[in-house]
Amino acid sequence: MISSISLRNFKLHASSAVVAAPITVFIGPNNSGKSSVFQSLVLLKQAASAQGSHLTMPSMRQNTSPGQPFLYGVQQYIDVGNFEQIVRAGGDSLQIEVTGSFTNQGVSTLPKGGATVQFSVTVVRNELVNHQGSIAAHSPALGTNPQIGWNWLKGQRLPQATPAWAAPGVVLRFESVPQFTLLRPGSVQLQQSLPNERILALNDVLQLVGTAPERLINTIHPIYSIRGLEETAFPLTDQPPTTSEMMCIADRTVALLSLLAYDTQLQERLAAWVEELVGIRIKVVLLPNRRVALLSDSSAGKMRSFSNEGTGSNQLPFILVPIGLTPPSETLFLSEPEAHLHPRAQVSLTALLLEVAQRDDRQLFIETHSEHVLHAILYAVATGKLRTSDLAIYSFKNSSGTAEVTKLGVDEKGRVDGGLPGFFDQNLAELSDYLEALKRS
Repeated sequence: MISSISLRNFKLHASSAVVAAPITVFIGPNNSGKSSVFQSLVLLKQAASAQGSHLTMPSMRQNTSPGQPFLYGVQQYIDVGNFEQIVRAGGDSLQIEVTGSFTNQGVSTLPKGGATVQFSVTVVRNELVNHQGSIAAHSPALGTNPQIGWNWLKGQRLPQATPAWAAPGVVLRFESVPQFTLLRPGSVQLQQSLPNERILALNDVLQLVGTAPERLINTIHPIYSIRGLEETAFPLTDQPPTTSEMMCIADRTVALLSLLAYDTQLQERLAAWVEELVGIRIKVVLLPNRRVALLSDSSAGKMRSFSNEGTGSNQLPFILVPIGLTPPSETLFLSEPEAHLHPRAQVSLTALLLEVAQRDDRQLFIETHSEHVLHAILYAVATGKLRTSDLAIYSFKNSSGTAEVTKLGVDEKGRVDGGLPGFFDQNLAELSDYLEALKRS
């Protein structure tokens, strides 16, 4: 999970910091810097996937075919243009700092292992020039907690210290690299004879720590603000896609429906959630020529394309499927869950998101313009379903081209210190004028 994010000279952010909670909410007007926080981490994820030294990269379409239906590569998450479009005006460098932790994934000898990671990257003219940080690994199987620190600087003439962790009889060495993966495993140097089981465990620690920054950044999952079914059926991929985190909505839809086609449990979870939220029963069907469609059961008992159910309902699979796919202890960035939904459905969706996040241990960042979404979150606090310690609300403001980010205090009754800036004041003024007009009539 992400603990904190700091940005310097990234778009509107001259210097901004967010300390995250299990549920972190961003509010504020358009063009105030909310989406930029999400974009910064998705850019890091994309750059790490490319295993290069450039933060931004060209977005290139690829040829499609029945066996390869995607317009963009699997590791193309976002297109922000060139570097000059994300660095603050007049500057040539930016910095992103991230702190977080992850639980062990796939290292058999460390069943309860994981790591706490802190790192910052400095980018000049789109080139990675410095990264530094620290890692504390949690490895109960070893009875120790390896800790390392590093500071890599491009073009440094003096020999750079090799990150290492020393324990009785062994030294684990790591390599800092000129790429957005930041580190890679080095070697296990034995200084005395050790049992084979311990050597295997040490190699697992080497892998865990040496890939920790990349592992942390890969625990974030964007849910984009543009979503919905645009066609009645889509190509079925030959194999289940590895993700639905695709930049282009057409690619996301192909991936989402193919994931559903290959995973009946995911189908059942989605069907239950959609029926709970909007009262529509859905099912996935395979069509001739390797195509897949999402159908809904109308009130007359007749199946029809779910794409005909309306724009609001069409949003839901694109929100709910990624949540169903995300492993525990990982992070979802959700932009505008309220888009095109009726106010009652906004409240119901928010309540469901909070319930699933807490029950299944997911971290949620929610960017919203909806009073109904905020009311549902604050109501969860007031009714004891969400602890104040598990919630952070940040207000964003564009002050003469610079983002101002303020954390809002929330008490146990769901009251926000000083109110919610920019949300209710206009509505209250309009309501007051309306009541006065009724009196005059």
